[in-house]
Amino acid sequence: MLLTFETFLDDQLIYKFGKLTAMGEGKFSGISSHLIHLGDDYRGKMVTFKVFSDYANIGIRGKVVYGSRSALLENIIKNDFSRFIIGLFLILIGVLDLLVYRTNFGRVGSVSMFGILAVSMGLYTTNLTALKDLIFHAPVFWFNVYIVAMSLIPVGATGFVWQTFRPVKGNIFHRIWQFQLGYACICQVIFLLILHSFLPMTVGSWTLNILRLLLLVQMGLITGVCMVDFFIKKEKLVGIYLCGFVPIILCGVHDALVGLGKLESSSSFVPLALLVFILTLECIKRLQNIEIHNTLEIYARQLEKRSNEKIELLKDLHDGLGGLVTNIKFLSQMGLNNPSEEGMRQSLISVSELSNDCMVEIGSFMQSLDENEADWLVLAQTLSHIGEKMLTPLGLSFVFRKNVDETMPEPDGFLFLNILKIFKEALANIIKHAEAEHVDAEFHVTEEKAVMVIQDDGQGFGDDIVKGHGLANMRTRAAKIGGSLLIESKAGTCVTLLFKP
Repeated sequence: MLLTFETFLDDQLIYKFGKLTAMGEGKFSGISSHLIHLGDDYRGKMVTFKVFSDYANIGIRGKVVYGSRSALLENIIKNDFSRFIIGLFLILIGVLDLLVYRTNFGRVGSVSMFGILAVSMGLYTTNLTALKDLIFHAPVFWFNVYIVAMSLIPVGATGFVWQTFRPVKGNIFHRIWQFQLGYACICQVIFLLILHSFLPMTVGSWTLNILRLLLLVQMGLITGVCMVDFFIKKEKLVGIYLCGFVPIILCGVHDALVGLGKLESSSSFVPLALLVFILTLECIKRLQNIEIHNTLEIYARQLEKRSNEKIELLKDLHDGLGGLVTNIKFLSQMGLNNPSEEGMRQSLISVSELSNDCMVEIGSFMQSLDENEADWLVLAQTLSHIGEKMLTPLGLSFVFRKNVDETMPEPDGFLFLNILKIFKEALANIIKHAEAEHVDAEFHVTEEKAVMVIQDDGQGFGDDIVKGHGLANMRTRAAKIGGSLLIESKAGTCVTLLFKP
């Protein structure tokens, strides 16, 4: 029953709820379900309800049911038990989500909007039952619960869409969420003032009507934006959200038709629709968590791979520069100890050449670390430059051909440096062993594979070098980048490196 009322059996007052002030104004006493005992001598008498209201909403909410006390209690439990359990379940889901959802305040999503939405929908569902009044009869308390739930449902609904689909501060959903949060606070203040008789209930009635209107407008806006995201942007999670929202619309239409007398039904399926909606949102959160977990796993594997590659790069730097610096020190000492001017001059020439090799080694290493420059085209140009620099001064002709798909993702520093090393070692072997006059090199990169071929017209490396340990370092480097190295050394030498870019 809404507000203050009295129940009469003929002219005899048998039940009273609420009271009037000394000025004859209604004192708000909450909204509750009532079991009214008619007494034993009720047959043939008229039951009359006199309801007082100082604002528009007045009368009976729901249906008046006549019967024995035990039958009425049984009917209440039968009709409300499932809805009451659904409400408690939604509250439990929301509370658990709020407890486990921990992040820093001041950031997007500092409080779980899903948790707020689930708790508020659970409170709303529980508040619709008469069973709550049998368990705990406190009309003012339950009315406050109703106001809190009604105020927070739009806050949680908008906040969930903001946190899940548009997690950026300052966008339209964030602004709507801020407005709804502010209006929810205003609602609480207004009804606290009404409960203490500082404001008339008329203000509360208008506040609730505006809240309901805002909820409808907000749901329409959210649905429209989500439909655009689903049908145009093809966002799967938004489609799941829309599917979860459909039962609420259908059940709302069902209840509206029942209320207008267009449909006969004694049941409301809205609580079940709310449960389906919350479970749908939980499914969305679960899918998001799985996606985030998979992304973090991939990122962790990439970090581990990068770490291992950095270690290998440092080992290469240590071994390469370490050997060169050791030779420089040894030759410098020899030059100092050599009494002849010519001997000292030769030592200085060797030191200069080794120093130049050091600079090349450091340059290659630094270039491999610079991810902004280490693309496939830069790698091809670097290979061509190395070939010209190593072979042309020795009188060998060198031709380099490249075919690089520039849309391919950039190679990492580890791959970049190892390809340079393999190429330089292949050229060094040609210089030392092949007695060649001409060298051809090709470098091809496509989505399916990458190929580097180095061909000379010399006498070959010899079987001892090809089958022995002389080229083991090149094969090891090829294996490190997940590739394979093929060496043919008969009429000339052909070194082929195959790997996945």
